Amino acid sequence: MEPVFADPYKAIPSIVGILHGCLATGTLYDEATAWSHHAESLAA
Repeated sequence: MEPVFADPYKAIPSIVGILHGCLATGTLYDEATAWSHHAESLAA
């Protein structure tokens, strides 16, 4: 299985967006929720 992001610099905006969403809504980080849209695109 290939990593979701081969280039770490492409992952940074996604990580920042996920963390911003957690802070804005006051929710805890959940890896399954945060990266579920990537898992669906890899399964296709």
